Amino acid sequence: MILRSLFNKRFFLIVLCFFVFFPLFALEKQISFDEEKIPGAKELVIYVTANDWGPSVDKIVFNAGKMIDPQKVRTINFEIYREKRMIFNHDRRADWLEDDLEASEVYTSDAYGNKIDEASTYLTAYFKYLPESKYASPFTGSILNNVHDIYGYRIINSYLDLEIYSMAGMVNSLAAKFKTSELITSGYKMSYAYYNPPEKNKKRPLIIWLHGISEGGRNPYIALLGIKAVNLASDEIQNCFDEGASVLIPQSPTTWLETTLLDSNGMRIWEPENISGFINRYSGPVKSVLSKIISVPLDTPNTVPMAKTSYYTESLMDLIEVFLEQNPNIDRDRIYIGGCSAGGYMTLNMLIEKPGFFAAGIPTCEVYVNTKLSDEEIKILSKVPLWFVQAETDGMAKPSTYVSPTYKRLEGFGAKNLHLTMYKGVFDQTGKYFAEKDDEEDPDMPYEYNGHCSWIYVLNNDPKENGKTIFEWLSEQRR
Repeated sequence: MILRSLFNKRFFLIVLCFFVFFPLFALEKQISFDEEKIPGAKELVIYVTANDWGPSVDKIVFNAGKMIDPQKVRTINFEIYREKRMIFNHDRRADWLEDDLEASEVYTSDAYGNKIDEASTYLTAYFKYLPESKYASPFTGSILNNVHDIYGYRIINSYLDLEIYSMAGMVNSLAAKFKTSELITSGYKMSYAYYNPPEKNKKRPLIIWLHGISEGGRNPYIALLGIKAVNLASDEIQNCFDEGASVLIPQSPTTWLETTLLDSNGMRIWEPENISGFINRYSGPVKSVLSKIISVPLDTPNTVPMAKTSYYTESLMDLIEVFLEQNPNIDRDRIYIGGCSAGGYMTLNMLIEKPGFFAAGIPTCEVYVNTKLSDEEIKILSKVPLWFVQAETDGMAKPSTYVSPTYKRLEGFGAKNLHLTMYKGVFDQTGKYFAEKDDEEDPDMPYEYNGHCSWIYVLNNDPKENGKTIFEWLSEQRR
């Protein structure tokens, strides 16, 4: 009886482990983006737009495998599902229907999704998404992004006898410019995406962009499209550099905020973990009373800030060095680093940990707690050309806790090439999206994003000072 009980428990654990851990291996499926792609018979191609607010699947072009009369195409007759998909091999598949999507329109088209009014084997489902729409993204959105890299899509029309779910590819012209790879370092894989402009006679600079907390994992396209980092390969930004600029976008396996400091359970502490603030909140009143009794002040300055050095410092540096070796046409005197949120923290972390290596930094909505920066570290940062970008409405990286006091301290240490663009808020710049208002006082008020999203301005090359944009300024910086 005891033996049977143990066997049942062991069997249960085996089954549980299979369902919990097997997807981590079974779902690792390589994907890529093309500038254009034509679906084969009974295949579909999804077109992904890189918006300021994130990626959206704006249209799906599919091949019915037979001619379809446009008069028989009724949008209401199409069932379209976004589904989580596991790929075991070419013949077997396990799907979970996730969301029932509603297309704005379905129509006959050419192979690239352009509407036509004649019979065609190609049809296009068009979707109209607003900022931060729930079902827009092709990515599943997990912080670690290790289980399901992308959604599958299934299109059904019983009247036309159609069911199409085999995905031929994904299209985004900017993402197609990037290549992806991975580096095995310190016992794990670090994925990354990179772009090299057409070769010219001169050496070119390198821009390293570090993603936020939601774009970590093993799919570098999430780091590329999650916050429109693909725009670093756009003509607008590339033209700021005479030779163009190489772009390297590393992807943290977890998050850049994972530090070298361990907690009492042996787990690595994540930044921002304001340990000193937490302790002082409870110990402050006690110290106040004791200091009055013994007439000696017990408050001591935080000379050794805690929980700050990223666990991925050396791994990221290894990746950068390997990339430089593989691309000898990069000018080592013009290596720039920037990033947003957790990537903003990592930007400052790398500038501190590797002094003299980078030519300039553009930390955006950075989350490096000012009280954890020692005077010696501020002195190191003061020697680096820096351009901070932030919004007053940022509730996640409050300026009063992060950028504002750090900026003042840098000024105090005589930083000569120091800039800060502080926006009132983060508003749509495209002219496509507007705020919902109950009155008609300002019908053209643009849509307002979460105040933490100031990377929208940076990746649109909007910050400007003395007639120069942030990337024009960056192009002039040299080690």
